[in-house]
Amino acid sequence: MKIRKGFVSNSSSSSFVCEVCGEEVSGMDMSLEEAEMYECKNGHTFCQYHALDNEALEERLSGGGDEDEDELSDLIYKLPEQYCPLCHFDSVCEADLIRYLLKNTKRSREDVAKKLREIFPNYKAFNTYVSEE
Repeated sequence: MKIRKGFVSNSSSSSFVCEVCGEEVSGMDMSLEEAEMYECKNGHTFCQYHALDNEALEERLSGGGDEDEDELSDLIYKLPEQYCPLCHFDSVCEADLIRYLLKNTKRSREDVAKKLREIFPNYKAFNTYVSEE
């Protein structure tokens, strides 16, 4: 049994991953704003510099719109679709690619996983296969 000695805080770490470029930002009690990321109404998370119509968005976030301070803070977590590069398919995240491929091939995730286990003896063999040109 492990026993922790010393100070233990109630702080928690947060981690955010950009669904456009894959950048990962983490820290203790970090917010999206501190990570310089946004989350749209559809749950896509992305770096601030990937936002569409960035000038209009920056003006809106700096108080140039009709929102009060609480609404501006909430806007970072519920950004309208008009600013999201993933909602406009300027970029496509891995999860959406997988969802599309599964539906298009009429396969379930479980079917594909079973097939992978049948074909490949281990991850190294799978990785070699998918890395080939």
